[in-house]
Amino acid sequence: MTLQLTLVNNSGKPGNLFAFQRYGGLRQSLAWLSKYAYPGTQVDFFWDPSSLCFVWSGTGKLGPGVVIDVAQFVPAAISGTNQITLSYDAEHRTFYFHDQGQGPQSGQLFIRQDTTIPAHSASVGVGLANKATLVFDVSPNLMTVIDTRATTLWVAFGDYQQGQYIEDVEALGAVEVTFPPNVVAMTATIDADGRWTVVENVLGKRAEEAS
Repeated sequence: MTLQLTLVNNSGKPGNLFAFQRYGGLRQSLAWLSKYAYPGTQVDFFWDPSSLCFVWSGTGKLGPGVVIDVAQFVPAAISGTNQITLSYDAEHRTFYFHDQGQGPQSGQLFIRQDTTIPAHSASVGVGLANKATLVFDVSPNLMTVIDTRATTLWVAFGDYQQGQYIEDVEALGAVEVTFPPNVVAMTATIDADGRWTVVENVLGKRAEEAS
């Protein structure tokens, strides 16, 4: 199944229309999908909601303005292949994933960072459709657990490019987008007052069919 999200810029100014995933009550996230749009234009995003993956980035310590450059994606599932180990190869100065297998509980993703990891030297986390959605600073001898069952989709307008670290999602003026049962396409529009309108796109054509 492929989901479609259409974002429309009726704000009267250019900027980035972007989507992010929120995991439970966490306030941090990443701009998962983002595209620059002029007033009166729209952008379309497509993804498979089951395409989970583990990710790591050598970008360094997370902070405002940091943009994640993912070095490795490994497909994941919420059961069966939901645990993986991250190690550091000091001789070749790189990180790598290995020993993927079944974690202690389904519905969650587990990332073990072993004793070879230099603290705060990289970031590790999860993604969707081969784009990072949530990462944390690495730390040696740590198990990072990410609950995918409480994930929600949000959209916002601003200066965030794809992969950019979001320190506080509650400061974005974002709106949640929920796909009802049997609905695979949604449209969110921002107006000149910064208000969002979210509607189902049940009869509209897919973007590649509309041209």
